[in-house]
Amino acid sequence: MKIINTLLIVLISALLIFIIGAEGCAPVIKCNDSDSGKVYDVQGTVAFGNISLTDFCTGKQITEYYCDNNSIVSENYSCIYKCNEGACALPASLTNACVTAGKGYGCSISCSDDEDEISELNAACGADRICCKIKPCFDSDYGINETLRGTVSGVADNIEFSYEDKCESNVTLMEYYCENDSAVSTKISCPKSCRNGRCSIAG
Repeated sequence: MKIINTLLIVLISALLIFIIGAEGCAPVIKCNDSDSGKVYDVQGTVAFGNISLTDFCTGKQITEYYCDNNSIVSENYSCIYKCNEGACALPASLTNACVTAGKGYGCSISCSDDEDEISELNAACGADRICCKIKPCFDSDYGINETLRGTVSGVADNIEFSYEDKCESNVTLMEYYCENDSAVSTKISCPKSCRNGRCSIAG
């Protein structure tokens, strides 16, 4: 009999603990974002309890909702091309969409600064490149330097360009450099010879 009473007490105690625990623990409400963060080219909806907010457009600007520290926050972001149905949209044709989006944009292997990446237009650049803000003109050998082979690159009239120093003859170098944010060139007579896009000091 004692064994039966003991078992009953144990069972009743376990049941009471379960009931008290169930009543004392409130369900945890989590913030959920359907597009998993700040994704400007996908319209997402953030839900938190009874609150539900969906990304929307105001002209070219998108109001992007996302979760941060289990709370709903928002950011206003200006789309490069246009905003449509709560997402930054690309042109119907992606051909040259990056370089035609605005002056100073171009496809590159990497951007000089993370903030210079135009992520919504990366698809226009193919699998191996990303869309970046590009300097109007950049010279890899930093000016007129006939002993180094350099490349001048940049964007002019929304068209990306690249010019590499080259030998026009065995003694004449075509040297490219930047002047007033534009690519210019000059011919240099090498003292000895021109080889591989630079004046050779070896003769």
